[in-house]
Amino acid sequence: MEGKNNLIYSPLSTFLPGGSVKEKSDHNDDPDFSSTISTTKRNKVCIRCDPKIRIGLMFPIIFAFIYLLHLLYLEYLTNDVEGNRSDGDEIKIEITIVDILPERPYEGYVLDMGRINEHCEPTDYKKSALKRFPVQSCLDYLDTRQYDYMVNPPINSTTSAATDNVTTTNTSSSILTSNLQCAPGREPMLFHVYWRGKFTDKIALNIKSFLYTQPLRCSKMLVWLEKNDEDLRANKHAKSLLRFSPTNIEFRKWDITEQLNYDSIYSGWERKLKSKTKVVSYSDTVRFVLLHRYGGIYVDADTIFLRDMSPLYYLDYEFSYRWSFKFDYNTAVLRIRPNSTTSRKIINGAMKNSMKFHPFAIKKYLFADEKDQTKEVLDKQLYMMPVALFDPLWLKSDLHVKSQKLKPNLARWNDVFSAGLLNNEFPGANKELLAKAANDTTLLRKNDEFFRGAFTYHWHNLWKQRIANGSWFDVLQKGYDDFIEGKIRNPYNESITDYT
Repeated sequence: MEGKNNLIYSPLSTFLPGGSVKEKSDHNDDPDFSSTISTTKRNKVCIRCDPKIRIGLMFPIIFAFIYLLHLLYLEYLTNDVEGNRSDGDEIKIEITIVDILPERPYEGYVLDMGRINEHCEPTDYKKSALKRFPVQSCLDYLDTRQYDYMVNPPINSTTSAATDNVTTTNTSSSILTSNLQCAPGREPMLFHVYWRGKFTDKIALNIKSFLYTQPLRCSKMLVWLEKNDEDLRANKHAKSLLRFSPTNIEFRKWDITEQLNYDSIYSGWERKLKSKTKVVSYSDTVRFVLLHRYGGIYVDADTIFLRDMSPLYYLDYEFSYRWSFKFDYNTAVLRIRPNSTTSRKIINGAMKNSMKFHPFAIKKYLFADEKDQTKEVLDKQLYMMPVALFDPLWLKSDLHVKSQKLKPNLARWNDVFSAGLLNNEFPGANKELLAKAANDTTLLRKNDEFFRGAFTYHWHNLWKQRIANGSWFDVLQKGYDDFIEGKIRNPYNESITDYT
């Protein structure tokens, strides 16, 4: 697929190019008549007289009508219906269909990164240019234009690492996901998260966000615990999650000896791995070990899921995302297939460098010659995604760009823990509502209005921050809990009882 005007392989896009139906004043012979309906009082189109027009208009009208009823039922405001009268005798009605995909992405639909990069990948990574880059425009595109960037069958609009990466049959992963009920031919989604120490509200937030957003019939998260011997049934943060085990969540003990002795690629690891390494850098090792063996997506514990990850998971290449404004990887979200060429290259490189798996070393392990360390070349091994997809606040926070307006308009990572409203957190909100929200932040802070469009939110190791009552994380946490308890539906209009 090339060019902005190409249609995706979607039933509705066949009849609604660009996702919209517009009524104009004339031109019933317009070449774009498939997407426009012309009506005036002086020059009426006889739909019944012309079978071609009748057939051409029947489907978009039916789909638009059904879709509008659907939105009214869910009380969504994603349609813009505008009526106005001009010149005394012409009525102009415009209906913009913002998103013609269902609540969940269609089976097999994935991201067209070519389209996404046009809106979300800066062309200039100089700090002066990045300070002007409209991150919110990227998020708005991701949130409202799914019909434009979701494609099926997969299109290699950029590059594919899968053609280079030979994988072996992953028996371990198949066993772990054997109790899931995926669509025929559908590979189960497997996620990993690592946690060291007592089970707290922070790791619980990560797991609950997974349950809240992912298609649970075909998704599973492995929670790898180290230095944790507690009875999770007695832990207030964990006990509500145990009923999802082992189908959707499985708590497993992290055993470094068993994991590294599994593959001879780690030969001599005992002499190289420093057992007292800080947990952050130690987890850099854990993620590559897990993905090399089992495959899937690894997410850092200080990350929450914001939407369905399947259009990313089923891409035909492996990926991570950019480290803020630097030309380096950040592996807080990392997709690698089991025993792939990419994983072996990175592990071999780390084994020669005292088992250092820091993200800044990844480029060197993939291509030792700096001349080969271009994005085009690197993407063939490990695609570097735009930062806004997974870390929407990072550029603004790193570059201290106060003028950058986001939704919500946060400035620093610890803002998500703040109880009171922040200065200019909701630009444009009326003064009366802001005054009321000063005493009740939930009037403005809604669990489905947190960086809409982004796939995850990464909050960067603020483990000692308390989740204050009324803060963004408190609002999200309560929403997750209400969903798990069956009190509310998730953003895809699903109840937890649909899965349990």
